[in-house]
Amino acid sequence: MTATFDAIIEAFTRNRDRKTAEPMQRYMKTDQPFFGIQKPKRAQLIQEVLKLHPVEDLESYRATILDLWHHSHREAQYAALDIAMRSKRWITDDNWDLYRDLVFTASWWDTLDAVASNLVGPCLLQNREHQNELDGWAEHQGLWIRRAALLAHLKHKDQTDVDALERTILTEVVDDQFFIQKAIGWVLREYSKTDAEWVRRFIQRHRNKLSKLAIREGSKYV
Repeated sequence: MTATFDAIIEAFTRNRDRKTAEPMQRYMKTDQPFFGIQKPKRAQLIQEVLKLHPVEDLESYRATILDLWHHSHREAQYAALDIAMRSKRWITDDNWDLYRDLVFTASWWDTLDAVASNLVGPCLLQNREHQNELDGWAEHQGLWIRRAALLAHLKHKDQTDVDALERTILTEVVDDQFFIQKAIGWVLREYSKTDAEWVRRFIQRHRNKLSKLAIREGSKYV
């Protein structure tokens, strides 16, 4: 365990609020317990800890993230993501294995979405060969892994590999899971801010395959 991990858990434990914890847990539909610390307070506590116990090297970056991720309480996972995303210099292809592990152990959208769009996505831009693995994710039995294959493209803007994006959407379009259809619409909507014409043509071409939800979400800006 790293000093950063110990200090964060100590701060969270000291500031826990049982009255808030129960509704937070209920909202996320999880058996995982919460400390009951809302995002603004959580961010403040993490910032205070990092001033005293900064993550100064790659080894401590990885260890702190994993220790927090596997802690019993949900806010520890949020802290893991906060640290992972704020340390921009370490969001590199060298940590692909770490981010893959987070994807495969994420249990709900609140953690998965951040991993896919803010960690996996940037690594994919650094090494396009990872798309071969993402193609497999798109057909995986795990719902959140399939969603990650879509959301990895969410923030690529003008660097979007449209062939890969189209292939991923058409692989998953038959999946009637709400979280998949919502992700299809979301990624189309975001890319339409970069190339509305491409999205418009895509929706027209595949309208008979796309769900009403995906079309509605994806068409917002076209």
